[in-house]
Amino acid sequence: MDIDAHRRTHLATIPVLSLLMAGQLSAQATYDTLVVGDTIYINNCRYSNGMIYADDAADSVVGRHTVMTDPSAHDIIVGDTLETVSGCDSIVGIEVVRFPYVPVAIDATADCHIKQYRLVGHADAPFIRWKSDHPDPALEGHYTDSVLTLAPQQTTTYTLVSDFAVSELCPSSGSITLSPVSFPTASLHLKPEYLTLDNMEYDAYDIGPADQTRSWMVHEYLDGNIVAVSTPPPDKHIRCQASTVVDSLQVTLAVSNGFCNDTATASLQLLRATIWAPNVFTPCLESNNRFQILTTGLHATELNIYNRQGVLMFHATDLEQQWDGTSGGSCCQQGAYTWCLEYKADDFPDKTQKAVGTVLLLR
Repeated sequence: MDIDAHRRTHLATIPVLSLLMAGQLSAQATYDTLVVGDTIYINNCRYSNGMIYADDAADSVVGRHTVMTDPSAHDIIVGDTLETVSGCDSIVGIEVVRFPYVPVAIDATADCHIKQYRLVGHADAPFIRWKSDHPDPALEGHYTDSVLTLAPQQTTTYTLVSDFAVSELCPSSGSITLSPVSFPTASLHLKPEYLTLDNMEYDAYDIGPADQTRSWMVHEYLDGNIVAVSTPPPDKHIRCQASTVVDSLQVTLAVSNGFCNDTATASLQLLRATIWAPNVFTPCLESNNRFQILTTGLHATELNIYNRQGVLMFHATDLEQQWDGTSGGSCCQQGAYTWCLEYKADDFPDKTQKAVGTVLLLR
């Protein structure tokens, strides 16, 4: 109020009032819906729950948060009163609906035999909708279903969008990428063909596709009982040592492509047969003058001895026979000779095996 007093001769004093009317303050939120963690602007000023903000206009604006409730609940009304700090008071009430953030989860399982996926969407919101980065006829008519059955023909990303309204109000989403369902193949190879008492080491090879995850398991047996179980590293090639002298062991390879699994097994048996052969003999001396191979656990044997030119010098089907260093009644020359023993072991009666070595004949 401005008061001007004008005094005139012989006249009474007359007060004059000048009134300045402050304009009505208008406030409008950029959004009328607020998700927990979002920020809105009122009169171009940043606003977040419970904080003070100011208008860029001549009058300052103070926001007072009047409703305090659990921000994790749904459909919360946040009421705020805007008042001018100076000038003529103007009151503008603003109500903002605040919704919590809704996490979205997608569970996927695969039926490897019919090559289909089953997707189950989880979202605590009234509206959901599926979409994909490649057209999929299986989505037609099922965009709002929580459970889908799919058989993608190419690698496709499926996204589930959830919201509190059909239009995008406070959308949240989750995605999963699926490739065409394929059945993995487990295939392995073991070396050597059997274990021996002096060598219990072996190699296992995954000879299936390289783009599979794998795991190994080894069971060792003695007298028909499991005596050890091990899980070697998931490498494509592993080298292992039996933990003790065993009768046999079984190697299992399990592979997976993320949804489908396959397994393969292979076994190694212990060859308990032994073969001992001298590396030198001297036919002209009184001792060590015969060449003879000693064995255990063998049957159906055949022994051949050759010179350096590959000519047969000696043949026997009974290992009790000894070579005296002659061929056809004549003494063989001093030198190295190769022996070859074909046999069937008692542990592998249906398989013919071969052992080869050399012996030095000295005169």
